[in-house]
Amino acid sequence: MKKVVIEVNGKVFVNGEEYVKKQKDDIILVPKNIKIAEKGSKEVSKGILFNNRKQELFINLDSGVYEVLTNYRNPFLYQYGELKLTKCNREDLKIGDLAFRTGAVSPLFDETYSYCLILDKEKYCYITLGYCEYACVANTLFPYWYKVEEV
Repeated sequence: MKKVVIEVNGKVFVNGEEYVKKQKDDIILVPKNIKIAEKGSKEVSKGILFNNRKQELFINLDSGVYEVLTNYRNPFLYQYGELKLTKCNREDLKIGDLAFRTGAVSPLFDETYSYCLILDKEKYCYITLGYCEYACVANTLFPYWYKVEEV
């Protein structure tokens, strides 16, 4: 049987079935439209860039101030390369960590509102409808957490 490979909207289908590339140790890769960057200023900020940089969710690691940016005020010092998601517990995440939170056993990792910045042991912030929200949600609502890291 001949293999038919088609790419549609960034997804690859082989003979009509979606093909998910499995990497060594079953690494879960972050979708390419989500990036991590650090910005330079008096303090160092760390953030998630969404939807080809139309929105930025940043936390200032020195002051703990977080915000959503739509206009770029400071240039990027460093943008990380390919990213992966590593399953973890909420307790394992510390201030400034980037994470993916979900209530689904098999989540869709391109849901941008599920990516968040950790503010402290209980709080995190995320983007919803173009605004920055913060939450202190019990693990029963989002029992599954993944840390965003470089590959």
